[in-house]
Amino acid sequence: MSASKETVPLHEHFLALREADRRFQEERDRRYAEVTTERQKALKLDRKMQDYKDKRNNALRDQLSQERGLYATKADIAALREYFDALHAPVVEFMASELGREGGSERTSQKYRAALSQRLVIYGVIISAIVVLTSLLPYIIKGALCHSGNPPRSSSPR
Repeated sequence: MSASKETVPLHEHFLALREADRRFQEERDRRYAEVTTERQKALKLDRKMQDYKDKRNNALRDQLSQERGLYATKADIAALREYFDALHAPVVEFMASELGREGGSERTSQKYRAALSQRLVIYGVIISAIVVLTSLLPYIIKGALCHSGNPPRSSSPR
């Protein structure tokens, strides 16, 4: 065979292949190193985020455990209702007996009962509002203190 421009000696061909393999290995190693570095950065960021979430969850859990006794339960409201019913029972009986002595008709008695029940409902609503407001009072005070000197923060991301 005659040597032409298209032919390359075998020794040079193998050297070129070795050089291409070496560059390929270097590029692969560099990319693996970059991936490893980015993975480590992502793991650090994930750990920071998890620590932040854990702190917030712990703070919320502490706040909830401190606030456990501040709310009126159904049992508290039922006991309050029974107390007011017992408190107003003598007044209701007295008024009913007075109406009976005055010779009031059944219609007058019904009107009285309706008016009395309306008053009791109004009293119940007022007392419920007082109970709710006293339950919310710590939050109202806390909110007023938190925002007293600070301008409100915007909810848009920076």
